[in-house]
Amino acid sequence: MSFADIGVSGRVTTKDGQQFFDVKKIKIDSILNLPIKVEKFQTDVKTQHGNGRHVVLIEYNGEKCKFITNSFTLKNMLDQAAKIENAFPISTVIKKRDIGGKFPDYYFE
Repeated sequence: MSFADIGVSGRVTTKDGQQFFDVKKIKIDSILNLPIKVEKFQTDVKTQHGNGRHVVLIEYNGEKCKFITNSFTLKNMLDQAAKIENAFPISTVIKKRDIGGKFPDYYFE
């Protein structure tokens, strides 16, 4: 008998109790202007780059993967959509815009 046979899988939460998406992590720039489907997301994630990030589970090219963002606009749009019943999954495209300064901003079209 294997672990899978008895219903035991890898981690689904972090040690902080947050959801853990056990899929490949990609860079947001690799999916710009391409069709994706946003499945769900986790808020207030702590990474090596800081706190308060969102981890977004997507489907891209038939494969589930995730990206991490600190974009105020993306986080705000996700948070707004989460308040709408049955909003997810959402088919969309991520766009990039220069807002001056060191980092660009991203938004869902």
